[in-house]
Amino acid sequence: MISMTALGIHLKVADIEKSRAFYDALGFKRVNSFGPDMSSTVSYHGTIYQIGESGLIEIADAHELVPEEVWHAPIANAKVTLFVKVLSLIPVIEAARRHNIPIADDPRWFPWGTFEMTIHDPDKLWVVFVSQDSVENKEALQQITQANVYRTEPDYSKQ
Repeated sequence: MISMTALGIHLKVADIEKSRAFYDALGFKRVNSFGPDMSSTVSYHGTIYQIGESGLIEIADAHELVPEEVWHAPIANAKVTLFVKVLSLIPVIEAARRHNIPIADDPRWFPWGTFEMTIHDPDKLWVVFVSQDSVENKEALQQITQANVYRTEPDYSKQ
């Protein structure tokens, strides 16, 4: 039997500093940074963020195992997204506003009991923030966003 202990994702980013600023601004917990200017043996720059107990996201501007043409390739759609569970969407909204990060789709409720909203990272990767449903969340989200959180369709008018 295979004992899996964590799940992570490697993101090859076009601009490491823009990506670091984005993930730092939204409260991702930075646990390591590396690069040739940091006494590292690799020739590229990267940062590792921890999500919860064992989730990891590594952003890097290159990688020795990935062909160079991939490093700056655009993300063309939402076939792969980041799913980030949070206790509340309100601090995410507040951080996004504080750092002038546009929200792609305002929070809305889903029938399985969550509120979800989407923000695009600098490479246009869709980052979906998810929180559990509650009456308090509904009222606070509607007030802070002035959006109908119980709409049934996404609102992509801001994209």
